[in-house]
Amino acid sequence: MPLPVDVPVLGRFQGGPGPKGDTGTFADATAIPVAADEIDLKPRMTGPENARVVQFRIPRGFPGTNAVGNDEAFATLAGATDSKTFRALARTYDRGEGVAIERFLAADERFDDAPIAFMQRAYNGIDRQYGPVFFRVPPGIFPITTSLKMTTARRDVSFIGAGSRLTRFVLASDVFALAEGYGNSNDGRRFDGLLMKGFTIDASAQAGDPNKSMKGLNIGHIFNSRFEDIEIINSWATAFGLDFLVNVVIENCGATGAGRGVNKESLLGFGSGFGIGTGAYVNESMFLRNVRTKNSGRMGINLEWLHEYGQYFDTQILVDGWHSDGDAVGIGDLGNGGLQVYNALIEYFTAAAIVIGPGGQAPQGGRRGHIDKSVRIRKGAKTAANRPDQDIYGANGIVLRGEGAGGYNLEAVIENIEGAALLAEPGFRLTPGGLRVALQVFRALKGVDWRAGGRMEPDVIFEDGHYEDSNIGLDLRTAMLAPGIHRNTFRSTSGAQPIAVRFDPAMPVNKAVISENVAIDTATFIDGRAALTELVERDNRAVTTSVDPSVIFFDQMTAFPDVNGLGDGWIAASVGAFTQSHVWGRGRYGAQPQPGGTGNSGAGVRYRDAGVLGYSISAWIDPPSTGIGRRGIVASFDPATGVCMVIENSSNYYQVTRYDLSGQRQTVATSTVPTATRAHVEIRQSATGNSFWFYINGELVREVFNTSTVPKTRYAGMFGLASADGWINGLAIRP
Repeated sequence: MPLPVDVPVLGRFQGGPGPKGDTGTFADATAIPVAADEIDLKPRMTGPENARVVQFRIPRGFPGTNAVGNDEAFATLAGATDSKTFRALARTYDRGEGVAIERFLAADERFDDAPIAFMQRAYNGIDRQYGPVFFRVPPGIFPITTSLKMTTARRDVSFIGAGSRLTRFVLASDVFALAEGYGNSNDGRRFDGLLMKGFTIDASAQAGDPNKSMKGLNIGHIFNSRFEDIEIINSWATAFGLDFLVNVVIENCGATGAGRGVNKESLLGFGSGFGIGTGAYVNESMFLRNVRTKNSGRMGINLEWLHEYGQYFDTQILVDGWHSDGDAVGIGDLGNGGLQVYNALIEYFTAAAIVIGPGGQAPQGGRRGHIDKSVRIRKGAKTAANRPDQDIYGANGIVLRGEGAGGYNLEAVIENIEGAALLAEPGFRLTPGGLRVALQVFRALKGVDWRAGGRMEPDVIFEDGHYEDSNIGLDLRTAMLAPGIHRNTFRSTSGAQPIAVRFDPAMPVNKAVISENVAIDTATFIDGRAALTELVERDNRAVTTSVDPSVIFFDQMTAFPDVNGLGDGWIAASVGAFTQSHVWGRGRYGAQPQPGGTGNSGAGVRYRDAGVLGYSISAWIDPPSTGIGRRGIVASFDPATGVCMVIENSSNYYQVTRYDLSGQRQTVATSTVPTATRAHVEIRQSATGNSFWFYINGELVREVFNTSTVPKTRYAGMFGLASADGWINGLAIRP
C-alpha cells in the first residue's frame, strides 16, 4: 500500500524490497514518527559507480506498514531538507563507523589493484550532502604510483588503515606524496574534520626532486582534524608536510629518516620529520602528542612561519610527549608565538636540540614560548658532517639566533653534550618581552655561551638554575641592562668548571643584580668585574667540599713546585726534546713554565702517573698576551725516551704534535681554533693503552693508534715552552 505523505519530512528515503518499497520520508520508511538523529544508523554505500547513494539499515524490531516486528529492511537516502539527517550521520562518524573502500569497487575489482585510483574515485564521487564518510583501507602492502589529489576541500572525510603495522603504502620514485591537498584562507577553501589514521608510508624510493617537495603527506589549511598512528619513513624531503592548522591533533605518529635527499647547505627549512607552516589564520593551534622523530636530515619538528599569507605570528603549539633520536636539529621555532614543549627527550642530535630564530621563510624567531623542566636534552655530539658553512652546527643544546625569543621561558635539563647548553650566536637580538633562563646543566662545553655583543639587551634573568662541570657556568660576552642572576647553583667537580660567571670587560653591563647564588668548589665566582657598573651583589656563597682523590688538578697540590716538577708526585722529563730544566710556576688554578734553564728545544714536560690505563687528561689553555705561547697537555708513549703526543697552541692554530726519540717534532693534525683564543683540550686513552683520541673544544681532531711495540704507559701531563706567558688552567687527570 502507498506510504502516507503527511509525516514531517526529515529526509526522503527509498525503502527496500517488500512492504516498505515505496518512496516517502524517513519516518514513513520506519512506519513510526521517529527523528532521524535518534536512530542508531548503519550507513553503507550502494548502487552503480555513477550513482552512489547512502543506504541505512532499519533495525530489527521497528514496526512497519504490513511488516512483522522482527524484520530488517533498508532505506536509501534520496535527498534531504533537514539537518537532523546529517546529525544522525555525524553521530555514526563519531562512533567510528565507516564505509569500506570495497563499496566503491566493481565486482571484478580489487583494492590493491589500484588503491589510489579507487580512493580518488571515491573522494571525487562523494556528494557533500552525504556528510561524513570514511574510507576503510584493509591490511596489506600497496604500491603507490600516483598521489591522491585532494583538489576539492571537503568536510569530514577520513582515511582509516588497519594500523601502522598492518597497512603500508609504498611510494614509487616519482610520487610526491601519498596525499596532496591545499586550501586557501582567502576564499575559505579548507579541510574540516579530516581524519587520517592507521597506516605507514614508505617513501624510501622517492628520488630526484631538486625542489625539495617530495613528502609523505602534503596537506594545507586543515581545521578540526586528527592524524593518528601514522608512520612515515625515508621521505626525500619532509615526512609530515602539514600547513596552516587550526585545532588539529597529531598523536602517536612517527617520522624516520626524513630529509634524506635534501642537501645540507642549511639545516633550517625543508627536510624535517614534521614540517608545519604557520601564519594564515589568527587562531592557528595544534597539539602534537606522543610523537617520534629519528635521524631527520634537518629538523625533527620544524615550525615555520610562511610568507604566503604573512600576517599572524601567534600560533599556539603544544608538544607533549616527544622523542627525538639522532635528528640534526630537534625542533625549530621559526617565527611562532607560543610554542610549549613538555615531556620530551631530545638526544643524539648533531647540530642543536632546539633553535629559536629565523630560518626558511621566517624573518625572525619565535616568541613567548616555554621549554618545560620535563624536557631532557642529552648526548649531543658533533659529527664530520657538521661544517661551519652550515647555518647551525656544534651540538649545542638551545640556540638563539637572529632576532627572537622575547618572552621565552627556558627550563630544560641538559647533560652530556659537546656544545654549550645555551648558545646566543653573534649578532643575536632579543625581541621585546625579556628572557628567563632556568636551565639544569650537567657536563656541557659551557652552561650559557652568550656571544651576541653590540646592542645592550634588557630584561634577561638567569634564575633557579644549576650549572655543573661545564667549564664556565654563565659566559656573558654581551652588553646587558639590568640582568638578574639569582638562586643559581654553580658546581665544579674536579676542576671541571673553574668559573661560575664571566663578563667581557669590553661589553658594558649596567645595573646587574647578582644574589643568593651558591658556588661549590668553584675557583672564581665572577670574572671580568670591570664590565660591571652599578652592580648590586648580595647573599652569594662559596662552598668548598672534599675532592675525589682519584682526580688530580692544581687546586689540590700542596707541595711547592721546584726545579724538578710541581710537587705532589709530578716528575720532569729529561730526555729527547725535553732537556730544559726550567721552573714551573703555579697560580690559583693554573700553571705555566717560567723562563730559565737550557735545552735543545727550549721545551719542558712534566708528567704524573694516572694510576691506570684508559685515563683522560683535559685543561683550558689561555693564550699569551704576546707571542706564540706553546702550552699544552701531553700523553706519554714512553717517559724514559720522551716519545709523546701533545695538544698545543702553536704558531697559528691549536694542533696535535708528536715528539719522537730524537727530539724531532711532527704535526699530525691542525684544528681551526686560532692560537690567540682560549680553548678546551682533552686527550683520552683507550683501556688497552693502544689508542688515543685528541679533542679541541669538544671536536675530535685526531685518532692515533699506538702499536704494541711501544710501551704502554700511564703517564700524562703538561707541555710548555718558556718563552711567553700563556697559562694551563683547570687541568684534570681522570682514571
